Amino acid sequence: MAKDSFTIDLTAFQEKIKDNVVEAVREVTTEAFRQIVGFSPTPQNSDAGYSRGSYVLSHRIAINKVDSSTTVVPGARGDKDYGAASKAMGQISNLDGLKLGDTAFISNSLPYAHKVEYLGWHSRSPYNTFEKAVVATNHRLPSIIAGL
Repeated sequence: MAKDSFTIDLTAFQEKIKDNVVEAVREVTTEAFRQIVGFSPTPQNSDAGYSRGSYVLSHRIAINKVDSSTTVVPGARGDKDYGAASKAMGQISNLDGLKLGDTAFISNSLPYAHKVEYLGWHSRSPYNTFEKAVVATNHRLPSIIAGL
């Protein structure tokens, strides 16, 4: 009888841990994405004056695959999407179907994304958007995990 009650307790514990792992992955991915969007050049914060919002709008979240789609803001060089950062945050809803064992991917497949990240753009130094986001998210990990 004692063995059965231990098994029941262990099963309940296992279910709780499973839910916490999925929630931890969701929270860490959400924080990393927020940081990536925050460090990205947007029409509001681009001192180079080039950003129409396509770079930040092309950040993607996908489960178990890389989403290689992009969003290009159409129009003339001066046209800008000043709501690009807030629109990009809609990608977080892609985590709704996350399950235990899934892998969450964050990507940007614009042809010039590598240049913006690592080489710089329009005589600017590299933005290091993803690198800065990883560092910032790592600093927040203890508080994210503690909040679960």
